[in-house]
Amino acid sequence: MEYNTLIRDLNEGACVCDNTYKHIKDLIHCGENNISILQSLGDEFCKMELKKYERSGIAHPLKISINNYLGYLPENHFIKENDVICIEMSVHINGNISYFAQSFSNNNSNSYITKGLKLLDKLSKNLVSFINEYDEEEELVTDDIKIYLENKILDKSYTLVENSICHQQFKDYLFNEDSKYIVFNPKKYYDTNDYLISPENINWEIDDGDVFTINLNIIPSDFISDKMKIIKYDSDLYYFTNMNKSVLKLDSSKNYYNTYFKSYKHFPFYIKHTQISARDKMGSNECINKFLLDKIDNIKVENVPFILTKKFTILLTKKDSKVKCYSF
Repeated sequence: MEYNTLIRDLNEGACVCDNTYKHIKDLIHCGENNISILQSLGDEFCKMELKKYERSGIAHPLKISINNYLGYLPENHFIKENDVICIEMSVHINGNISYFAQSFSNNNSNSYITKGLKLLDKLSKNLVSFINEYDEEEELVTDDIKIYLENKILDKSYTLVENSICHQQFKDYLFNEDSKYIVFNPKKYYDTNDYLISPENINWEIDDGDVFTINLNIIPSDFISDKMKIIKYDSDLYYFTNMNKSVLKLDSSKNYYNTYFKSYKHFPFYIKHTQISARDKMGSNECINKFLLDKIDNIKVENVPFILTKKFTILLTKKDSKVKCYSF
């Protein structure tokens, strides 16, 4: 199968993300510290960059997280001088999604942070080389990628955040129920009824044309202890699932679904921007209750000073048993 168009779309989408990242980073260095304003400016800049493409859009609104947060912060958060900052976003061109996230620090004199950022850059480059040079008797599988990255970070003063997930993407989907996935540093957690509530690591075969978002989150190993705790906090970011809309009973819900699914498809959006009227709120509530809408979780890692993040997209092509990796 030819992948020239897909490679072009992913590459150009990555360039849009990189330009947006640099623009927001410059605004921060020039003194803008209101996170809500920066996120809005980032989305507007991104939309301008995408205007040259006929079928394109934001796949994941730009978000800025700081220090030990991974996700959208409550409103009225401001960046402080020594914060570790992560800018994250994704765009689609012709439905093909380029995902981007990169941490940086306002304090370039912190050698510990600088070391971690260099490690992330090295890991991303080495992963591509590892896949392209893979020459074992057995075919490459997702556990090979997982084990390679986990081993590469050993004894580097950092640890991968537990249960960090890399999802397989599909056209017009960041992920869905059919997505393969990779779980870094998997840990099992159970609810009060003894049901597994953490993602179970599964070893998947690589197929020709698989696209993954690689999600690297690292924390300083010195802070790994029983006091470290990963907690989820409320999110205003939702997406439409594959649940059939025939389950909806209220006219307000059907109108809500038809209006906003046309705008967002299966990409995440701020639900507050769609709850303009009382009918919209009623409609969105039934969509949530009937599982047509699901939310994107935000997490915070307590009792660690910061998280360093790097996310990027890879395309895996396969001929016979040989896998080739393209990184964007």
